[in-house]
Amino acid sequence: MPVRILVADDNPSMRAALRLVLEGAGPWEIVEAANGEEVLDLARTQTFSLVILDLAMPVMDGITTARVLTERYPNLPILMHTLYWSRRVAVEALKVGIRKVIPKSDKATVLNAVREILDVESAKSPGLAVTFESATEESPKTPSGSTTSPARKADQPQSPSVSDGSAPKA
Repeated sequence: MPVRILVADDNPSMRAALRLVLEGAGPWEIVEAANGEEVLDLARTQTFSLVILDLAMPVMDGITTARVLTERYPNLPILMHTLYWSRRVAVEALKVGIRKVIPKSDKATVLNAVREILDVESAKSPGLAVTFESATEESPKTPSGSTTSPARKADQPQSPSVSDGSAPKA
């Protein structure tokens, strides 16, 4: 199955910019949606490897959309790309199944997050099964700024994490 990424943002310019970044980085098929309702309609008829949601969208916001997607497609990885990044938003996002929350101001971080999620998914069985640790667990920071569980083993998928947009340290 080809890698198909659904990008949802109410701003057509932002969708186009994200499409350019993603298409330039990999042989991925990019599908666009302008709001959460369109995302749910597309998810009924197509299979996606990853969904990237904006937080603030008309008709249905990103948190509500992620909640419904997670209920219907529990193995579908979701990334939130938003102008309204805050710790509170990140915690709420993680509670509804979003893997990572990234500020829109950092294109490199979103691309790294997409690659990381797709790498984790490709290492799994073809069913794209995803297992996450509780988003509300307290997890220590790694040098890259992402969270990880102290009990995480190398062969387990990464726990949901929050990015503050800072670049990883070498």
